[in-house]
Amino acid sequence: MGVRTLSDLREVFANKVIPLLQEYFYGNPAKIGLVLGTRLISPKKESIAFATGDWGLDDLEDKIVYRLADPNDLSEEDFISVYAPTSAGL
Repeated sequence: MGVRTLSDLREVFANKVIPLLQEYFYGNPAKIGLVLGTRLISPKKESIAFATGDWGLDDLEDKIVYRLADPNDLSEEDFISVYAPTSAGL
């Protein structure tokens, strides 16, 4: 992929790796987290307000939204964490 510098790696992640993972795991961003880890994607529980009424849908109140880190803001250690996760919790 022609990666020689940290800047090259950031560009490859932004333009190739992350879009490819988003395509592979379309509709299930938690799986991207399984691949990249918490330094590159993080879950956030979000409450959504809907119009009042008994619509028979109970599972709409809480939703987990995933936030991908901007590859341009990632450090070398962040990228290393993808390939060499710590042994804590293993």
